[in-house]
Amino acid sequence: MRIIQPLVGLFENLSSQVPIMASLYGRPYIEVVRRELALAEVEAGDVLLNVGCGAVPFTAMHAAALADVTVVAVDCCERAVLNASQCVKRMGLEDKIRVMHQRGEALTGLSFSSAIVALQAEPKQVIWEQLSRLAPPGTPLVFRVPRSGLSEHYDTLEIGNGQAEAVSQPMKTFDRSVMVRTGVSYGHSA
Repeated sequence: MRIIQPLVGLFENLSSQVPIMASLYGRPYIEVVRRELALAEVEAGDVLLNVGCGAVPFTAMHAAALADVTVVAVDCCERAVLNASQCVKRMGLEDKIRVMHQRGEALTGLSFSSAIVALQAEPKQVIWEQLSRLAPPGTPLVFRVPRSGLSEHYDTLEIGNGQAEAVSQPMKTFDRSVMVRTGVSYGHSA
């Protein structure tokens, strides 16, 4: 039974309304995003796609600040998109972050140089396939991978062991971020 995701969603929607809560909630992710940007070799001026931004789009906000990129942040929940848009506006980042209502597995009409896919986004395998259709070969896609024991709460991308680049992460719900590239065939793990 999945209980973590609905609780996180509720907390994020509440936090998005109070700037200090949004700031505190996103603070542990600064190092996570820094590691993911380095893994994907994101450079200033790039366009980053953030799939599953949530009501507090801290990945998008940190990426815009750390790497001076433009971010397209998408989420499948209309309420989260509304709250994320308001949060971005309160933070004065509307010129760096565009928030959109789209499902990760059905993304259309987007151009980006790299992507970060949230732990809560699903189905990850289908999202990977859709991103691969949208982006040119070699585009880096970073996926957050749940800690072992949490697979019943989060979807994961199935990649053969040792076939994707990864960085460890210090989070309670995910312990690493993996980077795959569009146009590259990765064997699936059993």
